[in-house]
Amino acid sequence: MTPASRTSFFFKLVLPGIVLCVLGSVVFNLVQNDELLTTLKNLRDHQNSFQIRLSEEAGQDNNGIGAHGELRLVAHGKLGFSSDETSVASLSDNATIEEKRGSQYWRVDFSLDENKHIVQNFSYNGRQHAADAQARRWLAGVIPILLRESGNHAKTRVASLLTRGGADMVLNEIDLIRSSHSRAKYGIALVSQVQLEPKQIQRLLAFTSKMNDSYETSRLLKAVITKQNLDASSQVELLKQSANIQSDFEHAALLQHAMPKLVDNDTVLQAWLGSIQTIESDFEIRHTIEAIGGRDATSEALIATALQASNQINSDFERRSALEFLAGHIQHNEPKLIQAYLASCKGIDSDFERRSALVTIINGTTLANAEWSAVFDAMQGMGSDFEVREVLQTIAKHLPNDPQLQQRYHKTAAQLGDFERDKAERALLARQT
Repeated sequence: MTPASRTSFFFKLVLPGIVLCVLGSVVFNLVQNDELLTTLKNLRDHQNSFQIRLSEEAGQDNNGIGAHGELRLVAHGKLGFSSDETSVASLSDNATIEEKRGSQYWRVDFSLDENKHIVQNFSYNGRQHAADAQARRWLAGVIPILLRESGNHAKTRVASLLTRGGADMVLNEIDLIRSSHSRAKYGIALVSQVQLEPKQIQRLLAFTSKMNDSYETSRLLKAVITKQNLDASSQVELLKQSANIQSDFEHAALLQHAMPKLVDNDTVLQAWLGSIQTIESDFEIRHTIEAIGGRDATSEALIATALQASNQINSDFERRSALEFLAGHIQHNEPKLIQAYLASCKGIDSDFERRSALVTIINGTTLANAEWSAVFDAMQGMGSDFEVREVLQTIAKHLPNDPQLQQRYHKTAAQLGDFERDKAERALLARQT
């Protein structure tokens, strides 16, 4: 018997059309005959019990439970299912599985006789029912539901499904799962064990639109882009699905994780931008932009798209921080990027933050006359004489000897108070002499 892995938990997970309640400490093992052995213990009282409850809202169809349905497993001790997942193969104590579907109520109680043989007592609508084909068919139908919705031993089940029917069979299984946690576990197990075809990847990605847990969705999408060799179209689909993640933190974490692997073409970059535009947190947008630093190389198109994304940032500090990061990726011969940078600077209300962003680009690149004009344009609206003078003194160190540009310098300085104007004019005069 392989070493057991133990997790202790008590939680109630509410999903669209499904409520999953779990109480207990679960230990899963695989025995030599491939039975799935489950040790279930209660954490709350002296009774050893475990419950999984799947309840169905009206009008929904969850794993065949049906409208107004409920499926519950109560087990004491160890419960093992057969390798074909149709029956109980081993038992160390009592266990019960019951299902309510509309007016129908199935139940089976498992116990051990004096010879340690499993005894099954079925009942239907409160009356004893023979262990006939109908009862066995019902039991064979609910066991896979319990297994897949718990998410436990997903790796082993996925491996078995791959052997029996390939990736499409696994995808069919994932399509039946309603728990976001279990769906993520099965999806991660799948992409970790086999390379999928583009159509299969598209299908797996589509499943994430039905997941309402941001952490689990992000976790699955991270695994997809890490484990799979995605083409551009698959990356676009992944980025589109990422926009469904409600948590800004999880959404940004996914985009940051994906950045080093993204294909550098216009379609993918626009999908990346579209995904960023659904993030509300300025902090997360800034960190997502800075994830560009994790790439082996950057292109002008990538930086241009990132500058476009910076326009989504409302926080002066976060926008300035993002711009100063991007300034380090702007070359001297990329006027379009410089113009985009300066245009984004105009959206910074804080004179201090705008001054800092402007000084960074002035000191970090060689500007042509058109870019110098854009710098003066970006200074318009700054109300602090001190901050304007700070920018002018930086400009004075680099400004070409061009009459029109120097005229704009003097015009800007003339709007300052006497003290700041004098310092600005002296800075330009010192450069000329």
